[in-house]
Formats: sequence, C-alpha cells, structure tokens
Amino acid sequence: MNWVEVLWPMISAACLTMAGMHTLVWIKSRWSPANLAFAVLAASVAAIAAFELVMMRAESPAEFGALLRWQLVPVFVGFVAILAFIRFYFNTGRTWLLHAVWTTRLAGLILNFSVYPNVVYSRINGLRHIELF
Repeated sequence: MNWVEVLWPMISAACLTMAGMHTLVWIKSRWSPANLAFAVLAASVAAIAAFELVMMRAESPAEFGALLRWQLVPVFVGFVAILAFIRFYFNTGRTWLLHAVWTTRLAGLILNFSVYPNVVYSRINGLRHIELF
C-alpha cells in the first residue's frame, strides 16, 4: 500500500467530519442555511476523493471513463453547494444569475451522460500507472 492510498481516505474522512459538524450546527440553528450548504460541499469533496481513489485503481480505459463520468455528479453537487453558500453566507448576488449558472452546469452534466465516454475526453486509448514520489 502506498501513501496515496492512505492519504485519499484521510482526506475523505476529514471532509466527512467537517460535513458532520456543519450538519449538526445547521440542525441546532435552522436559520443558518450556509452551514447546510457547506456540509453538502464537504460531503461532495469526500465523494470526489473517493472516486479519484477508485479511478487510480482502474484497470481498463472503459472503467476509468465510466468512473470519470459518475465523478462529475458530486462535482456538480459541490458546485451548486458553493453557489448556495455564497448566496446564503454573504447574501449577495442576483438570484436569476445564480439559477442561470447552476442550470447551465446541469445542462453540461446531462450532456456528460449523453456522449461516450464523457465530456472530458473524446476517447481514452489506454491507462498507465505511475509512481508518485
């Protein structure tokens, strides 16, 4: 087991701990939706780290492409959580612009599931495992 396989679950655990703490703060004070948005963001970052760890172990280009396709779902959720956090915490911005931004991102996510292998790559020819440090 190398250090990356230890570090990535630790990152996920730290993010889930932050998500849990902010969820408890939100449960105690429902008038603060920014805490809920931050908790959702932290949980989505944990999911992204988990997807990355599984992608690092992918054996075939098809498996890597499928995982990358599904990884964009927590990326979308985290993106929307960032928008919600900014809106609720700073109480700034135009509401119509907020909705335009997340619906555009949603259209990109839908497009991601309609093309093969995904919107990031037009094709994945092969995988190569490398040593880090």
